Amino acid sequence: ETPEDLIISNVTIVDVVDGALRQGQSIVIRDGRIDWVGDSDSTIERSGLVAIDGTGYYAVPGLTDMHVHTHDDSDYLLHLAFGVTTIREMNGWPWRLARRQLVESGGLAAPNMYITSRILNSSDFGGYAIAVNTESAARSAVRAARAAGYDAIKTHNGLAKDVFLAIMDEAHRVGLDVVGHIPVRVSVAEAIDAGMLTAEHFKGYIDDSVLEISSQDWQSPTEGAAIFLTPTFYTYREHLRADDAQSIIDASSNYVLPHRRIDWRRYASMEADELTQLRQTIRPKSEEIFKALSPIFHNWLAGTDSGGYNLMVPGEALIEELEILQQLGLSPLEALRSATTRAADAMNLSDRIGRIAPGFQADLLLLERNPLESVANLRSLRATITRGRLIDNPKSIIENGSAIDLSATHIDLQELESAVAAAEQHAAVGYAQSSISLDLWIELAETLSRPDLAERLRALIM
Repeated sequence: ETPEDLIISNVTIVDVVDGALRQGQSIVIRDGRIDWVGDSDSTIERSGLVAIDGTGYYAVPGLTDMHVHTHDDSDYLLHLAFGVTTIREMNGWPWRLARRQLVESGGLAAPNMYITSRILNSSDFGGYAIAVNTESAARSAVRAARAAGYDAIKTHNGLAKDVFLAIMDEAHRVGLDVVGHIPVRVSVAEAIDAGMLTAEHFKGYIDDSVLEISSQDWQSPTEGAAIFLTPTFYTYREHLRADDAQSIIDASSNYVLPHRRIDWRRYASMEADELTQLRQTIRPKSEEIFKALSPIFHNWLAGTDSGGYNLMVPGEALIEELEILQQLGLSPLEALRSATTRAADAMNLSDRIGRIAPGFQADLLLLERNPLESVANLRSLRATITRGRLIDNPKSIIENGSAIDLSATHIDLQELESAVAAAEQHAAVGYAQSSISLDLWIELAETLSRPDLAERLRALIM
């Protein structure tokens, strides 16, 4: 589906650069880009434009989640439903590059994708990462990532210092940034001096070998440094158990596919072992580091680690991360910048996304409430516009996506029929389908002796 040319009239634009509210504005979108922004009483050519009345709404740039791991296409729906129009994939795979190409060609409604290389580490994590343990192997892996079309190099905890520095040198030689974990054997100062662009999860600031705040001096090298930090406070959810975990499952049920809900329930019932209990201390330690750095450092990024982990809901995750950043002392404007202008800066995309201005990609949100009063007002999302494509009432695109509870003793056939109809509707307008959930629904349809529904579902599998 090609994007329509639009004019949004009489809207209040939230300028995330200077924090101003610009009332009575119009935004003209043509060919997926912002063509003109100005006073609504200006005389402009409106022929061929679909008119949207923005009266009472706030327009903000589309949000970026700077740390995700997409494992299922349905995650794309969740991102768009919560206003996330760009994602930074933190472990690259060929299928993700193919998905990005499909998005850029207009064949799939999904966020823009910035994709790092496969994770480089001393161990291959059972195939999840690429093991590099010599400088030669490190340089070769960087060159291969560059040739494959990845946007940056992702490093991890176990790298030796000489290997890490070889990665840094080779990446800069071929024109790629390095992002990810500061390895255990590399100090914060050394990573910053080598030119690491973004560091995730406060690795290095927290000694990952013992999960304690590092005794090294990490404040002095961070002050005034060009590095960006992505705290990912939201990852605390992964370590919850029992009632705390179950309350998240209950609150998230509308946005979680059936197979995930079943897995999450099993996960919630597991006993918190000694390592899990230690990991539960990561968030308060991260908050301590954040508060220590905030007076001297401002390059914060909003990322969540959502996608492949338990108790995490893509899309909604970013809103909670921004709420946490505000609770810890950032103003609503500074929190917004962490997911807009600063995110764009950290991906070298500051001339393309993160602002509502002529020439920028048409990624923006219409809100019912002012986000400069509180980032919680991002939850008042009325429309998502991504690459010029308007998604009105975006949460409606997923509200039936998790209608079937596979743990129930009785399956409601009407619920299954509604889910099939919703999946067909999503496919008709180009939204991603979850092959896992479709397979589960096919099995249900056959169990309920409804081969007609099973065939309709099979037709949706890409």
